[in-house]
Amino acid sequence: MRAWYDSPEYQAIIHHHTDNSRGIMTFAEGFVPPS
Repeated sequence: MRAWYDSPEYQAIIHHHTDNSRGIMTFAEGFVPPS
């Protein structure tokens, strides 16, 4: 469900987020954080 992400309204403002942030995201299938 990426309708919000692909919407014209969000696409018009996404540059405010992507132009002003830096980071790295990693996905690890099956990872369970310690409790």
